[in-house]
Parts: sequence; C-alpha cells; structure tokens
Amino acid sequence: MKTEKRHVRTAVAAAVLGAALSGLAATPASAEATCGNGPFPPDQHINWCNAENGWGKLSTTTFWKPGGNPVEAQVILLKDGAKVPMTVYLDRSNNPGAGHDPRVVVDRGFVGTNAVSYGQFYRGCATDDRGGIMCTEWVRVG
Repeated sequence: MKTEKRHVRTAVAAAVLGAALSGLAATPASAEATCGNGPFPPDQHINWCNAENGWGKLSTTTFWKPGGNPVEAQVILLKDGAKVPMTVYLDRSNNPGAGHDPRVVVDRGFVGTNAVSYGQFYRGCATDDRGGIMCTEWVRVG
C-alpha cells in the first residue's frame, strides 16, 4: 500500500511540475523557480517548487495532513515527461538561512523520504556528478 501511495504521489508531482511549468516553455533556463501549494485529495496538502534547465524540470514537493502531521518530501527530475536518471537528492533544514543537512536522501531521477517533521524545509537538487548542479527553492512541510 505504501509503495502504491508513493507512485500516486510521484505521478501527482509530475503533473504539478508539468502544469506549473507549462507557462515557462519559452522562458530561458535561468528563469526563477516557480512555487505553489494546494490540496492533495483526499486529506493531504502539498507545497512545491520547480526549477528548469537543459537537464529537464526539477520539482521538490512536500506532503502533509491538516493538524501538522507530516507525510513525505520528494524530488523528481523529468525531461519530456520521462524521469531523467541523473543523481537527485534532498537537503533538509529547520532554517534555510542558517545552514542545512546536505543530501539526506540520494537516488537517480526520483527520491523521497517519510522522515519529515512539520515546519522543516526541503530543497531538491540534481547533479551531473561532475560539478554541475541545479536546485529548487526551499519547500516547507506545512
């Protein structure tokens, strides 16, 4: 069941990413990140931030339930609707201006964690493993 829910959330993150960036198709790769939030039926909420460059579209998403119950943080890198098998990771912080825990989870193309706390911030990043890096803005849980 947990795996099934993660696949559903991954599909939603991909849909959110596509919808949020659809207006940026003609925007240069240096465009600022787009961020937003909203309900995630049946009983959750999401916050997200997206960034884009030649590698594809990167999306960091956090999920939580009303009342301050955290659910998950995740990052996905897509190009032309397909997951890009580059290294992606999540950074975590209680206060992004005061430092952060780097690379709390790492994988290829998509990674998520349920070890989140309400009020924490997550930032998704992608790297070409040769020094190139792209990150979203920080996304708060809650």
